[in-house]
Amino acid sequence: MINFPVKCFFLFLILSTSIVPPVNAQTLSDSINIDQTPTDINRIEIDAGGGKFRYMVQMSIIFQYRQKSEYDHSKKEHRTTSMMNDVYSYSPWVKAKKTAKAQTAWYWSYSSNNSYWSTR
Repeated sequence: MINFPVKCFFLFLILSTSIVPPVNAQTLSDSINIDQTPTDINRIEIDAGGGKFRYMVQMSIIFQYRQKSEYDHSKKEHRTTSMMNDVYSYSPWVKAKKTAKAQTAWYWSYSSNNSYWSTR
């Protein structure tokens, strides 16, 4: 019978010699980029173009950031755009009384951010 420390040592040897694919930084980032319930850092809501426009920077529990925007309009077709680090994310055009939503990907840091609304 093999005692417990010896079993642990053999288990360690087996696991440490297993073939494990290499992990690059992007793969690691993607694997931990879980969409948790984010915290709004600065949420702003304004009346704009006859509708309600909300935009914010959100922070995840692992300190990643994204820009998010939402636009509601009761009479016109509308959409919204979010931008972070000069990368834009557009909502589709939505019918009146629906919420248009756009959000960027998560970033570890950001140097620029903005949100926009449009009607037609």
